Amino acid sequence: AAYGAVLRAARTPFDLIIMDLLLQGANGAVAALALRGLEIKAPIVVITGGLMPIDKEIYDRAHFAGKMLKPVRPEELIGEVNRQLGKGSLCL
Repeated sequence: AAYGAVLRAARTPFDLIIMDLLLQGANGAVAALALRGLEIKAPIVVITGGLMPIDKEIYDRAHFAGKMLKPVRPEELIGEVNRQLGKGSLCL
């Protein structure tokens, strides 16, 4: 799943990438580092259950734009998307 997501992001421009820290085949930090290595500039927001600590060095190198803790409520997700994209167009 992580490998496929990286390949898709390399082919398709996204305004924002939201990914779980725990992905099948790799963790989200590794996938984010791969995206950055491909010069993907879209902001990446990571979602985590808080059980897996993120190494600060990896977090910094992956340039995560934000972090959300599970369970993510719809209004939190919409707020984060609006904050990242600088838009107020999403609402419940």
